[in-house]
Amino acid sequence: MTSFLLKLVALITMTIDHIGMFIFPGNPIFRIIGRIAFPIFAFLIVEGYKHTKSFPKYVTRILVLGVISQILFFIFLKETTLNILFTLGIALLALKSFEKKEYIITLLLIYLSIICDYPLYGIILILLFYILRNNFLYTSLSFLLLNFIFINILKL
Repeated sequence: MTSFLLKLVALITMTIDHIGMFIFPGNPIFRIIGRIAFPIFAFLIVEGYKHTKSFPKYVTRILVLGVISQILFFIFLKETTLNILFTLGIALLALKSFEKKEYIITLLLIYLSIICDYPLYGIILILLFYILRNNFLYTSLSFLLLNFIFINILKL
């Protein structure tokens, strides 16, 4: 599947999720379908990180969109948790620090994600996708284990 098709699937499932959140809040099917979006976006962020010609421009674009979106989120929804674009931007910074072996910074960025959508989970998933990117089996197993931990043990 091409990255364009993956982006399309992620966009459609995210839209279904938002329809469920705002129009059909009592129907969990929309939210269940929408849960497909984030892992796809996480994968695409790793791919973008690997292939970008300019990391500073890439991370800046994500974070600027995050700021613009956050203003709208706050005005219309009174939402104070930082939106998913901040999760993705912080994850990009964590990938860069991890690659440079600046592990303390990576851990601090993981901790910083507690004020964002998909707290802890989002950054950890993206790091796992990056670290295990050359091994489909390990990537899949780590994804399942991470979901098990966050859903069943941490009840997130």
